Amino acid sequence: MQFQLIDRFKQMNLKERMSFYNDAFKDENNINYFIRLIKDISENELTALLDSLTSDESEWIKSQLDENKAEVDLETAEKEISACLDKVPALMKEYVEKEVKAQEITEQRHNWMKHENPDILSDQMLGIPMPSPQKAIPDNAVLIDLPAPTEAALNEPDIRTCMAERASRRKFSDKELSLAELSYLLWSMQGIRKEQPNRHYKTVPSGGARQPFETYLSVHNVTGLETGIYRYIPFGHKLLFIKKEDSIKDKLSEYCYGQKFCGYCAVCFFWAVIPYRTEWRYSYVSSKDMLIESGHICQNLYLACESIGAGTCGIAAYDQNKIDDLLELDGKDEFIVYLAPVGYPA
Repeated sequence: MQFQLIDRFKQMNLKERMSFYNDAFKDENNINYFIRLIKDISENELTALLDSLTSDESEWIKSQLDENKAEVDLETAEKEISACLDKVPALMKEYVEKEVKAQEITEQRHNWMKHENPDILSDQMLGIPMPSPQKAIPDNAVLIDLPAPTEAALNEPDIRTCMAERASRRKFSDKELSLAELSYLLWSMQGIRKEQPNRHYKTVPSGGARQPFETYLSVHNVTGLETGIYRYIPFGHKLLFIKKEDSIKDKLSEYCYGQKFCGYCAVCFFWAVIPYRTEWRYSYVSSKDMLIESGHICQNLYLACESIGAGTCGIAAYDQNKIDDLLELDGKDEFIVYLAPVGYPA
């Protein structure tokens, strides 16, 4: 029986073997079963099996042969492995269906990265009033004045050095970020540098000066600030306190798929897009422009962090619904597209 199982495994292509691994090895005992089975084949059969695998698979099996000493019931092992092998055809059918769908979606997204002129009138052309460049501030809001950005001491003022040293940093110490440093980082990303009637200019470029982003913060270790959720108010350069949040560090680690440094940092920045601000002018071709702008914002943060000796890492993998709910966003007219934890490198 066990030789038949090995033959079935050897006949699989790489994708089929990966489906087998994913299904069979969810249970640690099944790993032991499989290793025990291949330990019992002849030396020639084992050599032939290893030769048919990728180098990574072969190395993994060799290491497990040396390390795995578990005693298992071979009859049970054969049944377990056979059951997993039986599932592979159905798993592969599902995989192929998903792959076809993924290719279709990929093609669609390739197309919306290309530029095209919208074939409808925008709301601006129709004379509809321009949307507000900043979310309304509640009447009972707690506002915190931020120090001038110039109060932050620069560890490295040379922009060329900051560009050369820029890197994604994922390990942070417990050192506090000062309020002046936080102020400087916020201004670097979304600060107002010039205002004109019906238009304002920030420290990052924006198509048509539409500036569709709002910046939120989860503050964990900033001098003088309570732990909690805040929103940056660029007009007036202030912070708006939204709420205190229990277990925020662990929640962010979980919501970012186990990337623990997203919670265990001095502050985590979130950029929420309000699409209509840009769509008002550019209609349905706005998506490309808005995502490009999120890159401008985060790159400014990278360089500003380098200049004060701190570090950051842009994150695009997170649980959309949970992060939106955490920041009290509706997920439709406003939602997160990017985030970045900041701290002093450990």
